[in-house]
Amino acid sequence: MDFRRGLLTVKAAYAKSGEGRAVNLNSILKAALKQLKDRSRGEYVFSKPDGSPYKSIRSAFKTACKHAKLIGVTPHTLRHTFASRLAMAGVDLRTIQELGGWKELEMLQRYAHLSPNHKLEAVEKIANHFTTLFTTPVSPLTKHEG
Repeated sequence: MDFRRGLLTVKAAYAKSGEGRAVNLNSILKAALKQLKDRSRGEYVFSKPDGSPYKSIRSAFKTACKHAKLIGVTPHTLRHTFASRLAMAGVDLRTIQELGGWKELEMLQRYAHLSPNHKLEAVEKIANHFTTLFTTPVSPLTKHEG
């Protein structure tokens, strides 16, 4: 964890792709992790009471979900949420692809889902930005008599 540059390093052994990478942290996550690091007994942000690192996040994640009363949430769910929220914030797909470590855009499309409210807001932008009902003039050849 590089707090100065706001980067979290994912080691190759823990990455699904088998390739390590650095992940940027936003200011809120950086501050929260910094607080945890300041309270930890060892060199790791997340550590056991004796200061040694955890070998896996599975049990800690499961416990955290239980305390938060979250059902059916897995670390994989967080990938979906990450990609979806970036997409809904207007981040371009290529950037989301790189941030999430997806090799192909097709894989990203499995993860980045837009909420129904986001889609509603998107189409409402037409009503807010265009004042006319019809943008294509009606030609005498296409007019229907009735």
